[in-house]
Amino acid sequence: MKKNIIFGLIVGLIIIAISSCSIFGVGTSMSDRIGYFEDDLNGSRANIIDNIHTDAPSYNTLDDAYWNTGYWVTGNKPFAITNISEGSSSVSASFHYGASDTTIYFEMKDDGSFFGGEDWKIWSCSVNSVSQF
Repeated sequence: MKKNIIFGLIVGLIIIAISSCSIFGVGTSMSDRIGYFEDDLNGSRANIIDNIHTDAPSYNTLDDAYWNTGYWVTGNKPFAITNISEGSSSVSASFHYGASDTTIYFEMKDDGSFFGGEDWKIWSCSVNSVSQF
């Protein structure tokens, strides 16, 4: 009886470990992360920093005031990021802000682990080939 309980616990732990592997789709894809970023640009912006990788060179400068400058001013809502094309660690897309359309390019970095799955976050962003962060 005791052996059956131990065996059941071991099998259960193995199932939990395997089901949380990245091969089962756990994590956030690059396209999904860009979608969350777009949602946060158009929303309250309280969680927009969660889309940026903590190791990004500009991470500490992206405070609330930053998101109300340049392309990101709230007067340019609604923002739309469409025609997403993924590379191995980058995303290029069409970017609509205010009455304008242009190209936006994101460098991405995986923040996940094997068991946690891929969790892509934004490393840097350029609009019209000009670095934004």
